[in-house]
Amino acid sequence: MMTNQTSKIAIIGGGPAGLVSAIASARRGIHTTVLERDPHPADTSQFNPDRSYPIDITGHGLKALRYIEATDVFDEYMLPFRGIKVFNGLVTEEWKEQGWTGSRGDILRSLMTVVERDYGDCIDCRFNTQVEEVNVETGEVSIKQDGQSDTLQFDFLIGADGGGSLVRRKMEQQLPYITTEYGEIPNYSTMLELDQNTGHLDPHYLYVFGGLPIVLVVGAISGRKADSLRWFCSVGSDHELSLNGVEDARALLKQNAPDVLKMVSDDSLASFVTRKTYHIGKMLSCSQLHGGRAVLLGDAGAPFPPIGQGINAAMESAIVLDQCIESFEIEHLQEAAAQYNKHWKPEADAVTWITRKVTYGKRNHIFRLLLTVPFGINLLSNAKKAEMSYSDVQKQGQNWGFVWNW
Repeated sequence: MMTNQTSKIAIIGGGPAGLVSAIASARRGIHTTVLERDPHPADTSQFNPDRSYPIDITGHGLKALRYIEATDVFDEYMLPFRGIKVFNGLVTEEWKEQGWTGSRGDILRSLMTVVERDYGDCIDCRFNTQVEEVNVETGEVSIKQDGQSDTLQFDFLIGADGGGSLVRRKMEQQLPYITTEYGEIPNYSTMLELDQNTGHLDPHYLYVFGGLPIVLVVGAISGRKADSLRWFCSVGSDHELSLNGVEDARALLKQNAPDVLKMVSDDSLASFVTRKTYHIGKMLSCSQLHGGRAVLLGDAGAPFPPIGQGINAAMESAIVLDQCIESFEIEHLQEAAAQYNKHWKPEADAVTWITRKVTYGKRNHIFRLLLTVPFGINLLSNAKKAEMSYSDVQKQGQNWGFVWNW
């Protein structure tokens, strides 16, 4: 449905959730301004060995990309996803539907291709723009771009600015009825590049090696050239790694994932030793996802430690908001935000519940996941299915509580 727009909308954050929200709005003639701190994705490095972890886009993310009719671009620029192989392929869980794998940068470049190809007249993307202050009651936004400060006025603010969301913090400070519970789980990640002996790996699959306390997720990132394929590995642990040199790193892999060690050169091990370990287990839950003139999407409202659903859920949250705006029309954005909260907050809370059940710190983490696959009660597998809401996955898991509390 095309809309005669009278409201000015800012999307704070040009990540996957923010760009999907902008595209969904543009498809109905709604103009938005996207304010993003980082450079245009095309101006960033194709590969970032510190952060180029492999991501699969499946069920819930696929639903969002079909909604905005962007699957053709993802087919062109990302690798098709076929499934997950555990223990060097001993167990394979096939993915039968359309899906893709790649880096966060690949996802952003693909979405920006859609923006610039189809919706440049409706979406004003301002990169290298730091949002310094937000008033969620008045819609006033203070920015700094190219060294120049400015203040902009909007009728509606969509906070898609990630786990450290400024919009969320300002909602807490300015609206007494907004509260946030903070927590964390022991999830840490350090990136390792596999730079030799990878010919036997299939780039259309993710691979899981190791067990407790180290879990390694391996995947390919292709870039946009056929010969630019590189393999990266997220070394996940329940504690921050402390390695004193290459021999420490070699011993760690030899003990926990000897098959991965064969695919790593001494140079890559040396880089691994000096690489930063990221704590990726920070969690929070907002009392509600809207307030004043603002609403929160994706990680801004509920960061998801990596269970393969962070970006997928974030993109789905954007289309849920768009559907609510369409139901209430552009003149009633705050009512639409309240409806979005009603629909999406239970889903965000469910992903948080799932995350707590499959964290690295749980005993028998890998084996429990494998044992539940044949019975159709694997939380991670079911969370990928678009036909199951996250809250449905939670309910199923609660019905099998003796398995997931083990």
